[in-house]
Amino acid sequence: PRANHFVRGMLKEWGRFGLLKGGAVHPPSQYVRRTAQQRQCPPAPAAVLAIPLHGAGRRYRMLDTTVAVFVSAEELYGVVHPVLAHLETNAPAANSYRVDIVEIADVIFILENGCILGSCTGRHRLAPLLQGIIGLKALRDFQYVIALHAAALVSADGVLLLAGRSGCGKSTVSAALLSAGWQYLSDDTILLCSNSLNVVPMPYSLGLKRGSWPLLAGRLPHLHLLPVHLREDGKEIRYLPAP
Repeated sequence: PRANHFVRGMLKEWGRFGLLKGGAVHPPSQYVRRTAQQRQCPPAPAAVLAIPLHGAGRRYRMLDTTVAVFVSAEELYGVVHPVLAHLETNAPAANSYRVDIVEIADVIFILENGCILGSCTGRHRLAPLLQGIIGLKALRDFQYVIALHAAALVSADGVLLLAGRSGCGKSTVSAALLSAGWQYLSDDTILLCSNSLNVVPMPYSLGLKRGSWPLLAGRLPHLHLLPVHLREDGKEIRYLPAP
């Protein structure tokens, strides 16, 4: 009965999105994209806006979106760049944004056009927050029909998708398979494109929570040397740089 309930609910939603034969067809963009008015964020205090930025910025590309990141202290690049280094680019993209990372006392603000996209206390919380913001911007700009919460890896025999809820072990298994010679696509999100249903990965750095560290110690002997970050949900995480 429980499975029947979920399946019926899914079929109803799929029909509403025009995915089933005979269902109404709607442009995927009206469900995926949100307008600027819907993405309003609070303005930053004057004291935050007055802090100067340093350097020429670094550009990171996810899917069809590029985000240029500027910081108020060069040391902040040392916190976020190892997590985003595989996304660094100088190539133009269809959609481009600029975000500023400003640190005042122990509080860090991520700003866009003078508005606060996010904030955190302490540098150990910054990388997960910024990676999430870049991912959300990329999702809003990309045309897709459905997103799967799944890891994906490639071997000579094909692609393996590991779908499941948060904390079920997707990233742990992915890291073990990487150490065994598999190639990496994503450890969190897989998109199915509109019309073609082709698979497109969102290649976040592979995030390994504390519970996986002892399990992977034999396969990844350098894992204990990676910095520890703190996610918004309070979980400690180490990022294995994506190939």
